[in-house]
Amino acid sequence: MPTVALVTNAFAEMGQSTARLEGLAGMPSVAVPHPIDRLTPAEVTKVAAGALQEVLRALTGEARELETMYMTKQWLSAADAVVSCSINR
Repeated sequence: MPTVALVTNAFAEMGQSTARLEGLAGMPSVAVPHPIDRLTPAEVTKVAAGALQEVLRALTGEARELETMYMTKQWLSAADAVVSCSINR
């Protein structure tokens, strides 16, 4: 069954790593801008419209081609990766 993981770009690399650990290295994932929890319904609609073509391609494309494409997809470069941690006491 065709499947696509929809993730925010802040968690795309983590999702890909988890998929690899589960034996699903080429699972299609489509990243949308992070964060989305504070968006209005109209803004969510705009984000969804921006991801729609890739989602459709991932759901209807040739499985082996998609697997290769998503297996090698780079989500973040080292320069783009930011790790943040806070501790509240």
